[in-house]
Amino acid sequence: MLGIGTPLAWSLFAAFVLVALVVDFAAMSRQGAHRVSLTEAAVWSLIWVAVSFVFVAWLWWYLGGPAGNAQANTKALEFVAGYLVEKAWRWTTSSSS
Repeated sequence: MLGIGTPLAWSLFAAFVLVALVVDFAAMSRQGAHRVSLTEAAVWSLIWVAVSFVFVAWLWWYLGGPAGNAQANTKALEFVAGYLVEKAWRWTTSSSS
């Protein structure tokens, strides 16, 4: 059974975080300081949500989801539940200000 704490998984995660930071900083430096429109915020939010769901699909596949592995299903559902709770919390705290 594959674990989620393998050196390969951590290396891929670290590489992803570095690439995400480079993309984010490159976009910020290209645009400069500006007021973010609702459309721009929505587009970037959709991009990062889509990336997170690509990640969870890869995680499910990596842990053996196609073979019906219960660990793959559990870990994927835990990730999605945690992600949705975090998004809901951020939405409620940002909309109250």
